[in-house]
Amino acid sequence: HSLHHLGHYGEARDLAEEALTHAAPISRTRADALRILGSCAHETGNLEAAERFYHLSIDVARQLGYHRALQSCLHSLSACVYIPRGQFELALAADEEALRLALDRDMAEMVWFPLATMGWVYWVTGRRARALAIVEQMSHHVQPGSLAEGDYHCLRADLAQDGQDPDSAPELYRRARAIAETVGDPGLNAELRVGLSRYHRAAGNPSAAYDWADDALTIAQRAGNRDLQGWALIERARAAWEKDDLAAAESDLKAAIAVLRPMQANFDLARAYFFLAALLH
Repeated sequence: HSLHHLGHYGEARDLAEEALTHAAPISRTRADALRILGSCAHETGNLEAAERFYHLSIDVARQLGYHRALQSCLHSLSACVYIPRGQFELALAADEEALRLALDRDMAEMVWFPLATMGWVYWVTGRRARALAIVEQMSHHVQPGSLAEGDYHCLRADLAQDGQDPDSAPELYRRARAIAETVGDPGLNAELRVGLSRYHRAAGNPSAAYDWADDALTIAQRAGNRDLQGWALIERARAAWEKDDLAAAESDLKAAIAVLRPMQANFDLARAYFFLAALLH
């Protein structure tokens, strides 16, 4: 679990597979190991395998009444399978059930996970009022200096850019970055940099936007996270386009498509094709 959160997916996968050889067929250890294998499969670009592992873990967790693993896998299905595919209604349904379990079973430290992804889905799909309500709810479930607080600041910053106070975004991203650097989570580190890239591009500073997107790509590549690589490549392409470097923009969009297409990460894949079509036009 720790190796996964630090971005060492190969080592995490090997340990989880070894744990399975020692675990009883219906046991908490088996449920946890399958969940970690699902998460490592997602991070390395195999959404089909991730979905299979999560459902296997869910089956074991239900037989045991192991609510913590059930809650975690429902959220992981949302964040790691349904959202990359653009299946947003399925993502919301899975996270709503994960949220209900966390609240009903007194798992206070697990509440923020589904809230974070629900807020992101509402933001991306244009339901701003719902997203802001989720952020407010999330503020009551994060501990200072935690990964949860980092995600909270990042989501607030994303929403701020599209609201009435876009200049508050850099400070919120700075807070998220301070936490990300401390806990070492590659996902948060890459996401906040993509957000900063978007901010600087909108502010008319494409060179800074390019640098932040390039830094996000480096982090994603180091961790081996393919969907984050695609996201960062799209953002770097848009910054290159703003700099009138059309060849670099085209190259990055084609690279994003090459990364995302084998995963069937259809949400960002659609974005990459759309921007490439616009660029070629």
